[in-house]
Amino acid sequence: MPKVAAFSPSRLAVWQRCARRYYWQYVVKVPRKRTGDQAVGISIHGALEAVQQAGGLAATGLAGALALLQDKWEGEGFATPEEEATAKVAAEAMLRRYLETHGAGDGVPVMLEKKLTGSFDGVPLLGIVDRVERHPDGSLELIDYKSGRSAAAGAGDPEVVQQLAIYRYLVGEATGAAPTRVTVHHVTAGTLPITLAPGAWEAHLATAAAAARAIDAEEDFDPRVSSACRSCDYAGRCQAYQQSGLR
Repeated sequence: MPKVAAFSPSRLAVWQRCARRYYWQYVVKVPRKRTGDQAVGISIHGALEAVQQAGGLAATGLAGALALLQDKWEGEGFATPEEEATAKVAAEAMLRRYLETHGAGDGVPVMLEKKLTGSFDGVPLLGIVDRVERHPDGSLELIDYKSGRSAAAGAGDPEVVQQLAIYRYLVGEATGAAPTRVTVHHVTAGTLPITLAPGAWEAHLATAAAAARAIDAEEDFDPRVSSACRSCDYAGRCQAYQQSGLR
């Protein structure tokens, strides 16, 4: 298999969940259908980015921010127009609550939806950072937007922490100083600070690098059957899952 040019957190997480799923998604590239939950997340994410690019909530106002959600709305992934309409109302409510509580922001944005690349321990990494703010004391805060249910676990979700460890490292490579604060802004659960000792951040990076090397050396892509298979996009074509009794 050709070497991967650069490893994103999402690519690494898929392989860590199941090598066979990685094979279908990144090697064979079997098309996947977007879900309604994914569409909502993409739409809210796009609206938050647009609000920040416009100068923040002070510039757009709440009505303007909600209009940006309409502009950024992704309609693909819903089974019926009624399902989409219900999801849009829920998305508006989530965005409104988030902006009413956290819309002002504490610092000045210095990165918005910024693609960063770098190398850790010889492994090429890439990430798209949602937002980095510089605070009055000169320190940086890395902010990542989330809307999914599992992401509300914050520091209890190893995939989220690994993702933010990679982003924190890439921001440090780009600016010369790693962010001193790392925060998940979850549109329903609120702000979730991710506080780890420097050595713990390094440990997550080392785990990511080990996974990347394993991917480059992968030949068999053996399935890892678990209860998570029930929500896998490729469950219908996975013989190991079909024979597992977990259906």
